[in-house]
Amino acid sequence: MALPLSNITTQLVASAIGVGSSDIGTLCSHAKIFQWSKRKPIIDTVRVKNTGKYWKTSSVDDRVRNGFWIENDSSSPTYAQTKWDYKRIWNNCPGRIGDFRGYIHGTGRGDVIRTVIPGQLTKGSGYTVNMIARGYENLEGGDDVGLTGLQDVFKLDTKYCCLGFRLKNVTESRTVDKFSAQIPDAQAVLHGAQVDFTASEIDTLIGSGGVITGEIFFVEADSWSAGSGFVNPKRWSLKSEDTVQTTFESRQFLASGFSFVTNYSTQTPAKAGARISNSGSAVVTVNSSNKTGGLVSGYYFRARILDGNQVGTNYTYALPNYTLAANSSYTYVIPNFYLDALDGSFVRVEYSTWRGAPDAQDSELIQSNIFEFR
Repeated sequence: MALPLSNITTQLVASAIGVGSSDIGTLCSHAKIFQWSKRKPIIDTVRVKNTGKYWKTSSVDDRVRNGFWIENDSSSPTYAQTKWDYKRIWNNCPGRIGDFRGYIHGTGRGDVIRTVIPGQLTKGSGYTVNMIARGYENLEGGDDVGLTGLQDVFKLDTKYCCLGFRLKNVTESRTVDKFSAQIPDAQAVLHGAQVDFTASEIDTLIGSGGVITGEIFFVEADSWSAGSGFVNPKRWSLKSEDTVQTTFESRQFLASGFSFVTNYSTQTPAKAGARISNSGSAVVTVNSSNKTGGLVSGYYFRARILDGNQVGTNYTYALPNYTLAANSSYTYVIPNFYLDALDGSFVRVEYSTWRGAPDAQDSELIQSNIFEFR
């Protein structure tokens, strides 16, 4: 239940937040203050401030919004990752017991902002991010009372406000910024916005591949027009709490090297009695889709019969060197070979691909598959 909008006393406040002191300075800076009540003590150099929505801003700094210190791009290059910080006391700012008018006590999370940022991009497809934020909870006596909403933090009523998202190909130094439609100061329970990237924008961003990062932010500007864009924009952190995702990183298009694909799981070797043969059915494909490619060198295919059931040595084939272009593929067909088993009644055969000679000290197993014959 909210404290009254008039006749506020230190006794009422002390009882609401559960402390034994009646000292104004102690009450206005106490750790038990519920920071997500829109009405609460705000650091300010002004001793008396009770007109308009006085809880929204502060004369200390424009970055103080509803009592939270919120970073923007004019002051911090990592603003989007910086969590909002409720300042209970600031230098010699006076404590104002009147700031508790309409205060609602509570505990736990604020859930002011929720974001949806997909962690994967797909070539040939668009990409969308969303934000949902708390709006107005109720109007009591003609004055706004409740929990902190987006309109209590950002100047929806006097600025052009919208959601923004930046996608960046870090590897190729390419950036795309997109913005939502304007978010108005509507008397709504929720504020919502989404930012859309087209398939062509995503394809251009990915290019030949690379590390892709994303960053969501809020924009306040004096105005916006189709011809001139934003006038005096600032980008603000939306990270109201640790649980709010504001950035992501995708390495799915990392633009170096290549990957291996085999048909071991579908092309079973042939068995005749105690003899196992390949007959040219096994293949190894190197693929540089969304990668830069490079020299394929020092890779091996190996076939062997397991369980000590083999006659003679393993079959090992060194994949010939090949220079793979970006966004291409090359398939190695494993030559015909055969292996003989001591006991043909039960045979287990392993196909494997290696970086470096199989079982060498510095070699690396890339992929393997085991076949059973009875």
